[in-house]
Parts: sequence; structure tokens; C-alpha cells
Amino acid sequence: MPGSKEWRKTTLVPIKLLMYHKQPGRPKTSRKKEADEIPKRAIKLRRYGIVTSCNICEVDDHNSATCRNNEHEVSKIKVKPNLKFQLKLNVNLQFNLNLKLKGRQFYL
Repeated sequence: MPGSKEWRKTTLVPIKLLMYHKQPGRPKTSRKKEADEIPKRAIKLRRYGIVTSCNICEVDDHNSATCRNNEHEVSKIKVKPNLKFQLKLNVNLQFNLNLKLKGRQFYL
């Protein structure tokens, strides 16, 4: 379709846009859902209705990350070191050592 500059000119009254008319009344809102109720347009599958419990004290109202019974004890959860970060750190250290040993200009 050609651009608006190439359209035929008419002597008729140009078409106006429709006026926006706000409907009377209060806008509709969705009601508050129960804790175990799935939303109407849910896309992701959530763990609705599943009660989480703490692995340390086995109480249902919290999980092990927020357990207050374990405040003063050493954490029983073992954290695996991030291997990618360690490899990057080792590479950076070796890179810096090589630069110091050469003492010359280095081009990337």
C-alpha cells in the first residue's frame, strides 16, 4: 500500500476518531484468593497448598533458612564452593603474576 502522501485527495469531511467514553460505576476487581486457591490465569505451576517445614526442628511454620533454633549453632548445611568463581580467581592471579614477571607492556 502506498504512503499517505500518495493517497487520493477527497472533498469529503475527514473521519474523526471515536471519543473515549468511560463507563459509569466502580471498576471490577478480582477478589482475594484463599491461601490454597490457584489464581484464575495462572501460567506457572506453583506449590499451592503444600506446607513447608523446617529440616532442623521439624516445625511447619518456617523453613531451615529462617529457623531460630539454630541461631548460635554452626550451620549444618554445607555450602559447595563456586568452582567457576575459583577458576576465574586462579586465572586472574596467574595473569597478574605473569604481567609482574614480564615487566613489559601487555596488549590484549
